[in-house]
Amino acid sequence: MGVQPRPELRNYLIAVIAAAIATFVRVELAPELFAPVPTMPFFAAMLIAAWYGGIGPGLLATLLGAIACDWFVFAPTHAFTIENHEDQLRLIVLVILGVAISVGAETMHAGRRRAQAMRADIDERQRMADSLRRLAFDLSEEARRKDRFLATLSHELRNPLAPMRSALHVMKLAANDPAEVENARRMMERQLAQMVRLVDDLLDVSRISRDKLELRRERVTLRSVIDAAVENARPLIDRQEHRLDVVLPPEPVYLHVDPTRVAQAFSNLLNNAAKYTDRGGEIAVVARRDGDAVVVSVIDNGVGVPPDLVPVVLEMFGQADHTLDRASGGLGIGLSLAKRLVELHGGRIELHPAPGGRGTEVRVRLPIVEGEPAPSPAVAGEPAAGTSRPRRRILVADDNVDSANTLATLLGLLGHDTRVAHDGIEAVEAAEAFRPDIVLLDIGMPRLNGHDACRRIRALDWAGSVAIVAVTGWGQDQDRAFSREAGFDLHLVKPLDPTAIDGLLADLVHIKTA
Repeated sequence: MGVQPRPELRNYLIAVIAAAIATFVRVELAPELFAPVPTMPFFAAMLIAAWYGGIGPGLLATLLGAIACDWFVFAPTHAFTIENHEDQLRLIVLVILGVAISVGAETMHAGRRRAQAMRADIDERQRMADSLRRLAFDLSEEARRKDRFLATLSHELRNPLAPMRSALHVMKLAANDPAEVENARRMMERQLAQMVRLVDDLLDVSRISRDKLELRRERVTLRSVIDAAVENARPLIDRQEHRLDVVLPPEPVYLHVDPTRVAQAFSNLLNNAAKYTDRGGEIAVVARRDGDAVVVSVIDNGVGVPPDLVPVVLEMFGQADHTLDRASGGLGIGLSLAKRLVELHGGRIELHPAPGGRGTEVRVRLPIVEGEPAPSPAVAGEPAAGTSRPRRRILVADDNVDSANTLATLLGLLGHDTRVAHDGIEAVEAAEAFRPDIVLLDIGMPRLNGHDACRRIRALDWAGSVAIVAVTGWGQDQDRAFSREAGFDLHLVKPLDPTAIDGLLADLVHIKTA
């Protein structure tokens, strides 16, 4: 394909061609036709050139037409002299009209360019106005979703706090009734687990949105992942008196995934199904192989999701039903979090109406791998059979007096010797006097923060083998990096799991002294 000339050059080329054609027509093709008005073809050439190109090409056509008339038309021909005064006047008129035509055409072109610029400006303003309207709508929708989320978060936090407060009063009033105290304690454990799961989901959302979620992949069976998810969701399913059926392929199906995260995704789907299904409903988990993938369907006979609201429930903080009778619907992050976790593992989630037309079917597609999983390592902190934990000297430093004293009491009941400090300076002084094996330091403490307190303890001559653990509400990756830089051996996020902390700390001391 040939190279196209630029528009400016093309306009001048049109002027040259028009002048050449006018000369050919006037001189060779029909010389007698234009005898009454010998310059007529050149007027046409100037009009054409000026119409297409404006003043420049118009003047060029005028110049070329004047030269052609002088050389080929006016006597004597083939010379640049004109003997006839009328021919001289005709040439002057040709030049004057050519200039006038070119100036007029340029004015027309300038007006057209201004009109185009005005139209472009109007179009740009219209696009800007449309963009501003869309932005205003998006901001309004975002503000509405934020307000809805904050209101729902407040509701979800109050839900477990209310029975926990009541349980404390029950334990106080029924101190002599072990059964009532035990019931209250178990209820508080359930409600606390719900709050911890809520906070963990929020943190996971933050990590995923910043691409900071770390996956620890290993070969596992689909059955082990589903069993873990069912175990996590079982309390809510039982509380709602639902029937749960699990149908898995008879042969083992192997996945290369982070088993905790995938189990969390399926647990969220089961919890959603339990929440949005009326009491006594039916929930099924059905898995089947499909080529190099496995498709796991979580099916319920609950309220279902209208097709037009499917994109909404897949968004973060999106819920299909916000009525008061569905107030237990949660924050609207369960399905979206499950979707993102599955996508991080190379899978996808789809929502469909359940078979029979009532309820929802959530299909999860995950790639499968061949081979058998490696044997699972022993659970961290889980003592071997027939062994007992040695007594440790543990310093607990936290400016929250209740938190510090409660943790110290718990560790004391586990057989450890404990001391308590409530600010950073006191923690350093207590460490010097107590010489602990383990130091549990809060980060945000008065007088001296936990990072600086850790550095000062590390600088003591005897503290080389001390295990120093950050115990804090700050759990982002950057917070963990700051703790490592300050000299902490471990970073734990509140609230601590009482069933795991004893073994975890013992293993930590073993590593430090090995």
